[in-house]
Amino acid sequence: MKIFISLFLFIISTNSFADDITHAGVVRIEGLITEKTCIISDESKNFTVNMPDVPSSSVRSAGDVTEKVYFSITLTRCGSDVGNAYIKFTGNTVSEDASLYKLEEGSVEGLALTIFANKIPVNVTTTESL
Repeated sequence: MKIFISLFLFIISTNSFADDITHAGVVRIEGLITEKTCIISDESKNFTVNMPDVPSSSVRSAGDVTEKVYFSITLTRCGSDVGNAYIKFTGNTVSEDASLYKLEEGSVEGLALTIFANKIPVNVTTTESL
């Protein structure tokens, strides 16, 4: 709110110092002050998703999928005007598929991690609607 008032006062004060202008025009500035966005709850800020032990025999070919592990991120204090919340995951991906996240260096070779939101793989280059 302070920024909005400062901008408004700046616009008014600059107009009072202007000389006579022969080619006058109107500049209209519009904006909207909204409630703040959602906050990630404390229990969702820093946590570990524990993956199960997977026998190597269950992941022999490209496209083999292991057991799904579910997790959630809880948002709180969302303003009443929030229609959708968006989330973005970042990480190193397999070069040919931005929805396959590389595992840590030195870990098993040939495996990747995929995060799904509503049964759709989350692409590291996009922002997903929740």
